[in-house]
Amino acid sequence: MMTSSSRQRISTAMMAISLFCIIITTLLASFAVGISVDSALYPNKVVLMDNFYTLHWRVDVPNDDIFFALEVNTTGFVGFGIAEPTSGSMPGADVVIGSVRASQGAVQDMYTTEFGTPLMDDCQDWHLVNGREDSTAGVTIIEVTRKLHANDTRDRNIPPGLVRIIYAFSASNSDTLGYHRSNRGFTAVRFYEDSTSVPVQYTDLDVSTAEYHMNNARIPAQVTTYMCHSFALPVSSGPSHIIQIDPLVDPATKPYVHHFFIHSCKNVSGGYVQQYYNNPAVCSTPVGRPSSGCTSELYAWAMGGGSLVVPQQAGYRMSDATDGISHIVIELHYSNPNRLPNLVDNSGVRIHWTPHLRQFDAGVLQLGDPFLTLDDIPAGRSDFQYETTCPSQCTRQWSHDIIVFQDFLHMHELGDMIWTNQWSNGTTLVGPINRIEYYAFAQQQLTEVNKVIKRGDRLNTHCAWNTMGKSTPTPMGIETTDEMCIDFLFYYPALRTASNKAYSYCGNLNHPSVGSISMCGASASDVVMVPQPSVPDPTGGLVKQFGLSGDACGAVIIEDDTTSTSATATATTSVANPDSSTTAAAQSTSSSASTSGVGVPREDIMSGSSSIHHHHHAEMMIVVLFCFIAGVVLL
Repeated sequence: MMTSSSRQRISTAMMAISLFCIIITTLLASFAVGISVDSALYPNKVVLMDNFYTLHWRVDVPNDDIFFALEVNTTGFVGFGIAEPTSGSMPGADVVIGSVRASQGAVQDMYTTEFGTPLMDDCQDWHLVNGREDSTAGVTIIEVTRKLHANDTRDRNIPPGLVRIIYAFSASNSDTLGYHRSNRGFTAVRFYEDSTSVPVQYTDLDVSTAEYHMNNARIPAQVTTYMCHSFALPVSSGPSHIIQIDPLVDPATKPYVHHFFIHSCKNVSGGYVQQYYNNPAVCSTPVGRPSSGCTSELYAWAMGGGSLVVPQQAGYRMSDATDGISHIVIELHYSNPNRLPNLVDNSGVRIHWTPHLRQFDAGVLQLGDPFLTLDDIPAGRSDFQYETTCPSQCTRQWSHDIIVFQDFLHMHELGDMIWTNQWSNGTTLVGPINRIEYYAFAQQQLTEVNKVIKRGDRLNTHCAWNTMGKSTPTPMGIETTDEMCIDFLFYYPALRTASNKAYSYCGNLNHPSVGSISMCGASASDVVMVPQPSVPDPTGGLVKQFGLSGDACGAVIIEDDTTSTSATATATTSVANPDSSTTAAAQSTSSSASTSGVGVPREDIMSGSSSIHHHHHAEMMIVVLFCFIAGVVLL
């Protein structure tokens, strides 16, 4: 017969076991509710939007596959897209929209041609792997896969190297696709590399660096602000070559730093160097303003952009000589949509230079309408176009061929399309130097190219504007409300005129007495009596290839590859800046982002993506069984 002390011990033991079972079951239940991305299946990631949106991925190059996991703090829809490859804009993007409803994930392959609701793609090439949602934590995970190469005209290729992306999620935790409000962004990521896309690193041994910051610039409490700040470069010790420029975005004001330009300038009376020296202030762009003392862009950065690394053979000459770079002006665009007060920014750049001059000087050549003399753009037009030429009569004057390693296409807010075609010896179309089908003034950035332009080649630059919302003509000018049409070519070896001046311009000039003619050389006085355009391109350039209807699903779509023309050309690569918290590629958690064909096959991702839940369910069953057996034994 059981004594009272035995009953007491059994009662105490059962209470202890019950408490243990309750604690373990509760913990396992909490783990079972939580969801996460398996880093073994997705070894690479980038954190976006202050930890609200995390993009995970894995690449299988031999099978032409890429796998994404979108981990987002929302219980509504999730959006991701491969953006317009040059501007990085939403118009022209290949988009996938995902959501989880009644525990079932779903995705839609869509595309965009404007700032608005994406359109459905007739060919559904984004495929769901898994969709999960934790309503308690407010987290959704959408796993999708697609081919690296585009399958139709509403898809974008995902090439090696830098890829521009967009992302968004629901502003109201709704699964119904709607306006995302401020829950969106854009950047650039390196998903994988090949031998042609690996970032260039300089090998110079004697390299100095200096940083130039906006010096406590106070961002006004308004939506859009442009501010300038000038600096003197260290030229007193003799000529040097600038070989790299890194972006330095202030972490405290990162969300408000939209994009910036670095201008090469001289200290002229009343110019930008004097106006903004040690005094960051609101400004207009110096581009197209001869009185500014600034002659060209040297560098441009937008969200996701990396460093400018000049090819190993060349450098930008830094000196106090007439055509050397002695000063720079930072022109920075701040975006403060909520009009927050008391924002202070110290963003800037780091410049690397070497006193050991490289083989060649690098140069900048402006095509299009460098002196802003084209006629006003009429109102009420959806696709008004100007075409200008750097004619063969000009390039034949060059002393040598040139290699273009960066390109910067520039218009203002009405800009819709811009491109430059290259014609070999003026007669045979080589293809575009660079082309933007969906231009975005707010997302201007340098494009990596690798093009050889030979003496005698012709370069036709096209600019198209949409003025449907205008009631009056728009002039060419320096203000944001004016327009421009300029293509900046960054190249080497630098060209010189017959009078030994920097060869900086080749394009249109509206002369007051003879009309639209060609100018090529160091200034507006260097003209040739060749009409503009000297030989117009065939019609059809205004047709946007992305988004065309009527193509068959499975058709091979080949986008222009601006990075490969000649084996003799050595291109720079926009590399991830290890010191900049803004560079998406630098945040990859694994160097295997560039490895291919190694890892878990597709069927393992599909079956293993929910393995966390299955493991926890099994563990809970073991705990329940243990508690049952213990109770039976004690009874």
